[in-house]
Amino acid sequence: MMLRKLLASAALVIAANAASAATCQYGTEADFTENADVWTSTNCVGQISDPVNDSASAMNSYAGGNGVFDINNWSLNSRWEEDDGSYSPAGILSIVDNGDKTGSWMVDSWAGIGSAALVVKGGTGWAAYLLDMTAGLSGGWSVFALTNKGGQTPDISHISLYTTPEMAPIPLPASGLLLVAGLGGFAAMRRRKKS
Repeated sequence: MMLRKLLASAALVIAANAASAATCQYGTEADFTENADVWTSTNCVGQISDPVNDSASAMNSYAGGNGVFDINNWSLNSRWEEDDGSYSPAGILSIVDNGDKTGSWMVDSWAGIGSAALVVKGGTGWAAYLLDMTAGLSGGWSVFALTNKGGQTPDISHISLYTTPEMAPIPLPASGLLLVAGLGGFAAMRRRKKS
C-alpha cells in the first residue's frame, strides 16, 4: 500500500514536470511555424508564473538560486513594451510585432556577450528562451504554444533580452610559457645533434 502511494506520488511529479515543459517550445527557423515559440533557441523554461513578471533577480534566483538555464549572472540588456513599442532600457534588441501574436527579433551584435536569453511575457507568466548565438543575429517569436491559467493564448506584455558577459580568455601562466620555450629548445638541440 505504501509503495503504491509512493509510485502514485512519483507519477504525479513526473506528469507535472512534463506539463510544465510543454508550455514552451524551442527550435530552429525550419520548425518555427509549426512548434517553436522562439527561433533560434536551444532551450526554454516556462510558463513561469511566480513571480508573474520577469526581472534579473527572478532569472538569477530561479531553481533555488541556480538561475534560468543554470546561469545566475543574468542582467537586463533590453526590454520592448508591446503597448507603445518603447524600449527601456534600449540595449541591442529590436522587435517587430506582426500584430497576430508573432513577430521577429534582432540584435546589433553579440560582441562581449557570453549567453543571451529572450524572455516573452504574456498573460499570467513568462517564458525564457536560451538563444543560439552561433545561428546569427535574428530570429522569430510566437506565443501560440504558450497558454495562461485559463488555457488561452496570452497577449504579449513585453519581450526582454537578458545577457551575461563574455568570459575573458584565461591567460597562460608564465611557467607555461617557459615550459613551451624549454621544449622548443630541446627540440632544436636534438635537431642540431642529428645534423
